[in-house]
Amino acid sequence: RHVPAARRRARVAELMELVDVTALADRRSSQVSGGQTQRVALARALAPAPDLVLLDEPFAALDAALRTRLRRDVAAILREAGTAAVIVTHDQDEALSMADLVAVLRAGEVAQSGSPAELYAHPTHAWVANFLGTCAILEDGRVLRPEQITLTPAAPAVGPAARLSFDAEVVHVEFFGHSTLYQLRPARGLRLAPQDRLGAATEDTRAGLLFARELGSPRFTPGQAVVASVAADLPAVPLG
Repeated sequence: RHVPAARRRARVAELMELVDVTALADRRSSQVSGGQTQRVALARALAPAPDLVLLDEPFAALDAALRTRLRRDVAAILREAGTAAVIVTHDQDEALSMADLVAVLRAGEVAQSGSPAELYAHPTHAWVANFLGTCAILEDGRVLRPEQITLTPAAPAVGPAARLSFDAEVVHVEFFGHSTLYQLRPARGLRLAPQDRLGAATEDTRAGLLFARELGSPRFTPGQAVVASVAADLPAVPLG
């Protein structure tokens, strides 16, 4: 396309801000991290304002912690850009947590397609059930997953454990098939340690956010107010 220089510069600035790499404008490609490289690649893909982009194993070369954070950020970027994406991946967590529609391929053919929750809860083939997560197939064909099994101690403790409750807002929701991960912003009732005393603070802890995980499909949505409850006798770590 023949795009005027001023318009190109404006589009570059817009995309760099969208993928949060404005501070890297003057760096060479060898001076950025794997996660930053993926953000720049996404910006390039979005430059012509496509209706659809193809992401082929976009997070495969990243470590687990960065992969989890980046797929959350990429999903948010695509929503903000209004761009649909086809994601090719062998990572089940990645597919279930990012997609609105999942197609499971086997030998080049679609074995089953549907929403992440539908595929996980109602697989049509034993192979699909096993591919999407650990399970046992009973002799009558029923699928039994680990989170459907409840364990109780042989001699349960007497009396309920003391609980600490606090109000929070759901910031982000990720569905992994077997469980749902909620990113929470505490409102009141819980005080976090001062950030200067957290020697290994992450971007989430610096922002005052924490996570909660539940088994099963999402029960809450972003922006919803919830009451979180935890056991009062949690293990402690020294603060730096």
